[in-house]
Amino acid sequence: MTLKAPICGFCLKTDLDELCPKCQIELDSGRITQNDVDISRYIWSLRREYKFIDSLDIKRIIEISDKFLLVLKSPLDVFSTKNGKDLLQKLELEYGKQFKPIKYAKKVKTFIDELIRPVKILGINQVWLPDGTIEKMVIISDDDINRLPMPEEVIAEIVEKMFGEHIRIGLLSQIGK
Repeated sequence: MTLKAPICGFCLKTDLDELCPKCQIELDSGRITQNDVDISRYIWSLRREYKFIDSLDIKRIIEISDKFLLVLKSPLDVFSTKNGKDLLQKLELEYGKQFKPIKYAKKVKTFIDELIRPVKILGINQVWLPDGTIEKMVIISDDDINRLPMPEEVIAEIVEKMFGEHIRIGLLSQIGK
């Protein structure tokens, strides 16, 4: 097994300034970012020191205000081990921000569920706005608003970067008002 990253294996393993045409198109279109490229390459460079790196499947690396989210398809339990914590610490020292591993999901609802844990989603409604755009309203209990692991705007930003969808957090008491 070998590390899977948002860029192809060739671009991951070579330290060239340029990317292959396929990865360059992904970067130019915004489907991946320079952080996906740089941090994936840095993680790849540490594979001899941290053997478990070869088992990682990194889907995206999303920068939000004070941290990076390491969106992984592979199990997250490796980051609760000493080596996993050491790798996160090394990344934090290199990039000056906290790294938070989060489990990847293909479905938006499942991803949001993982992102806002321990808060439970009560429902998701689609809202059609006057300008023709669609926004998803993620409904949570009024009691849970202060338990969100990060600000609502940050959650919305992450979902937009990951899926290209606009969301808003709504409280159960606000529905129908």
